Amino acid sequence: MPVIETAQWRVKKANHDKFLNLVVHGPYNDDSMGLTYQSKHPEIYRYAKTRTWSRPLDDSDEEDWFFIDEYNSMDDYHESHKNYASQAEEVHMEKMTKLQSELMVPDSLQGPYVWEEQPGTNIQFADRL
Repeated sequence: MPVIETAQWRVKKANHDKFLNLVVHGPYNDDSMGLTYQSKHPEIYRYAKTRTWSRPLDDSDEEDWFFIDEYNSMDDYHESHKNYASQAEEVHMEKMTKLQSELMVPDSLQGPYVWEEQPGTNIQFADRL
């Protein structure tokens, strides 16, 4: 059964580009972490798809961000997290966590949450993918 993992947080609009760069290129801006690294290592990251969105908040200097990682099964989800934990260098994780916390609005993180798709509720229009 398909599974997704989600989380949501806020970032100051002024930090949008810095946060996006962190998500894509990692804490050292060298693709040793982040989505660029993940895309090159499907043997570690077992999700079928990952996406990150943001939206500005009206009358605020903040914006909402969230991600969705889609997995084909709960087993893939668990395997991905086990692989990631064993592959991530501690110094990189500390730097990534530090930069994220500096750029995220304090106490805004919600999640991560893991959701299971319910049978019979999926509709896909192949010509729209």
